[in-house]
Amino acid sequence: MEKIPGLGLGIWKAAPEEVTEAVKVAIDAGLYHNENEVGVGIQCKVKEGMVRRRDLFIVSKLWCTCHKKSLVKVACTRSLKALKLEYLDLYLIHWPMGFKFSQSGEIDLPVDHSGMIIPSDRTSWTRGRSPVGPAQPRGRVAFSPPSAMEDLVTPGLVRAIGVSNFNHEQLERLLNKPSSRFKPVTNQIDCHPYLTQKNLISFCQWRNVSMTAYRPLGSSSEGDAPDGRPCDPDDLSEAQEVCSSGYE
Repeated sequence: MEKIPGLGLGIWKAAPEEVTEAVKVAIDAGLYHNENEVGVGIQCKVKEGMVRRRDLFIVSKLWCTCHKKSLVKVACTRSLKALKLEYLDLYLIHWPMGFKFSQSGEIDLPVDHSGMIIPSDRTSWTRGRSPVGPAQPRGRVAFSPPSAMEDLVTPGLVRAIGVSNFNHEQLERLLNKPSSRFKPVTNQIDCHPYLTQKNLISFCQWRNVSMTAYRPLGSSSEGDAPDGRPCDPDDLSEAQEVCSSGYE
């Protein structure tokens, strides 16, 4: 696989009308349910002759309701169709837990009568409380996504596979699977000056798995610090200093 670029454009929570233009600007600068808009932006720049497909490194993710083996290729094909692409450079398991499959395929977050996420019976990588729902069962030993995602590499639907939001125990179990044909090349995690993830980064480096940081400056919808405190200018200055030092 070609080297993963050092900087990428994330479009989660971006308004649909903003995504296409953001992708165009990102391509000019060299840099999920938004896939249709991303595809439009990419094709516009390809038609303009600004960029070729092979010059772009495009990543998508397998959502939690599609962990059933028969659904992995379906989900990937759906993403490729929305993005108007023939292949993905990297395909990630979005979270190390599965949600109940929706027959309609339109429910991203299946919930019970009390508003709690309904887990899939195929989850085997999680213990304790899910970051987006109730406590997850340890589930069965079988876990479809890794092997099913490997099946996407050989026919060329994806160039490489990886994971997202895996802790070191979950990642190690995956890396130690004796039947694996393709190892995950990266672990995409929430990492920023308020959450440095030093131990997990060290583990990834030790196991030769690259680490991709999302929200590298922290994030919140209300303008607060990641831990819920109101933003302090001194804190922001410190965060900016830490981030700046990483590029020196």
